[in-house]
Amino acid sequence: MQNPPTLNGDHGWDSWDWTALSTSCLREARRVLGSEQDAEEAAQDALLRAWRGRARQREAGAEIWWVRRIARNEALRKLAQRARAQDLYTE
Repeated sequence: MQNPPTLNGDHGWDSWDWTALSTSCLREARRVLGSEQDAEEAAQDALLRAWRGRARQREAGAEIWWVRRIARNEALRKLAQRARAQDLYTE
C-alpha cells in the first residue's frame, strides 16, 4: 500500500500561497462563467482538486498555472452542466 503524501519541504506545498491561488481561481472561474455564485463554487471545487492532487505538481513555481487550469476546467464543467439542465427544461 502506498503512503499518502505528506506536507514537507521536499514538495514545497507548505510554501504555496493558497490565498493567491484562491484569488486566481475565482478570477478564472468568473471569466469563464460570468455568474459570481457559480464562479465561487467552481473555484472552491478547483482548490479542493488542487489540494488533493498537489503531489502531482512537481514543477516549482508553476502551481499558479496548474491551479488556474484546474479552475478553468471546473468552470467549463459547470457550463456543460448548465447547458444540459437547460436542454432538459426545453424538451
